[in-house]
Amino acid sequence: MLDCTQVETEPFRTWVFVLPRSIQGFIMVAGIGKEKAARATKYLVDKKGVSEILNAGICGSVADDLSIGDVVVISEVRDGDSPTSDSLPCKPLVCDDFRAARLSTFNEAVFGDGRQQIAKRADVVDMEGWSVAKVCAENNLRCYLVKGVSDFAKKGDQATLQKNINRVSTAVAEAVGNILVKDR
Repeated sequence: MLDCTQVETEPFRTWVFVLPRSIQGFIMVAGIGKEKAARATKYLVDKKGVSEILNAGICGSVADDLSIGDVVVISEVRDGDSPTSDSLPCKPLVCDDFRAARLSTFNEAVFGDGRQQIAKRADVVDMEGWSVAKVCAENNLRCYLVKGVSDFAKKGDQATLQKNINRVSTAVAEAVGNILVKDR
């Protein structure tokens, strides 16, 4: 578990922590959506001078072989709202504990519409990852994305997401804590 201290003076809910070898890190809660994710990432780049970003969150699965509660590391991400967008690679985490997955990011939550079409180019969907990766690419930063499956992105799965959000968020937080301590 990371020992974090909340910083009250930041524009986003922010905590600071120190990893072994005195590496300082930040946990920032950006909120939901592409714009908020981009703004928070840009803030970390411009104001905190970070050299890498690890974005963590929940996602819906469009792959048949993922289960609720699975934690995945993202190998590539694309803008799901732009069918012709190229994917951005994400820095692979050296982590045998989690499967690699492809991510598509959308402005709106995906619950059914176009799920089969999306599955041709992605394994999971979210509303932030593309924006984080894009800001990282524009600033030549390493980008890592870790997501936990909260639902199956099917029609009516909003209730499934709500039922699982706390458990899956906890699993993602534990995975990220373990990755940070182990990887550094």
